[in-house]
Amino acid sequence: MDLHELTDFIMEKGKNRFPDPDAVAKAIQKAARSSYRLPKTMNDSVNQVLSISITSMKALESQIKEFDKAIKAQMELLPNVLISGYRTGIFSRNHG
Repeated sequence: MDLHELTDFIMEKGKNRFPDPDAVAKAIQKAARSSYRLPKTMNDSVNQVLSISITSMKALESQIKEFDKAIKAQMELLPNVLISGYRTGIFSRNHG
């Protein structure tokens, strides 16, 4: 894959979050050039470990979303102390 294609791929898959996708593409190409192929038996094992890791990360991201929803629901049940305090006069200068 040439540098331009790799840069486009990084921009697309990274959803334009990389500040310098061209530099990232160059670093990836450099790493690929200096790496070596793993033996077939090791390659399968490494791929399996990477697959499990990715699945775990996706599960954790899903759990974080669920926790965020639960926290938001709990926070909506609590009164906003600052707003209710001003309304009731708790934070007024004349109060205690």
